[in-house]
Amino acid sequence: MLDQREDRLVRAMQRQWRASGRHPERQTGAEAFLQTAAAHGDRTAVRLKDDSVTKTWGELRDEVAAVAGGLTELELGSGETVAIMMNNRPEFHVADLAVLFAGGTPYSVLASSETTRLTL
Repeated sequence: MLDQREDRLVRAMQRQWRASGRHPERQTGAEAFLQTAAAHGDRTAVRLKDDSVTKTWGELRDEVAAVAGGLTELELGSGETVAIMMNNRPEFHVADLAVLFAGGTPYSVLASSETTRLTL
């Protein structure tokens, strides 16, 4: 639950979005992602701090589509949960979004988690 300050901030942001015509009402995360990738395909979407790995919105979209296609071929069912254990890297976003696009529910597991504490 948001405190009063956070609630005021969210409401102010919503007013600004509506006024600008860019408010994402009635838009899914997937729709927003595809719209952003179409509008800014050549701009950097994710990167490592040292820029050793960068992905543009277009590259991210294409990689997400390829991995989501693979998950679909593996018969990932709608609503099935997929645990993702990965370091904080741009590839995490590919995996996370691909699960969503394939109809699954991604579940992030910290790579530093003790394996004895992980249960399915």
